[in-house]
Amino acid sequence: MCEENGTIFVLPHEVRQTRNNVLPHRAEEGANDLIGYEGEEPGDKIEVEAGAIVVFSSTSLHRSSANTTGSSRRAYLAQYSGDIIHHSSGSLWAQAVPFVKAGELIYDQPADLATSHIESR
Repeated sequence: MCEENGTIFVLPHEVRQTRNNVLPHRAEEGANDLIGYEGEEPGDKIEVEAGAIVVFSSTSLHRSSANTTGSSRRAYLAQYSGDIIHHSSGSLWAQAVPFVKAGELIYDQPADLATSHIESR
């Protein structure tokens, strides 16, 4: 990930007091993006080798630069929640795959794969 292919920038919590605090966001017109910060601080640029993993809190304000290369940029987003998250309609948010309960591993890969388009590798 480099600036030319759209690397991520993360704003330190201290800039906008975002540690354990979600700031109000607004929807960007014509995009599927939410804007939570429009100040002068650009954030810390995170440049890593292909295949690296970058981990940060979901309350960290972050952005990516535009991909100005002719190649696509791939990202994998994994999120953890202590409880199952529902949409306001009551339906499950994303996959909501349980894997630990009361400290015990409960993930059932065969059952998960039976209801998923993802193949076991």
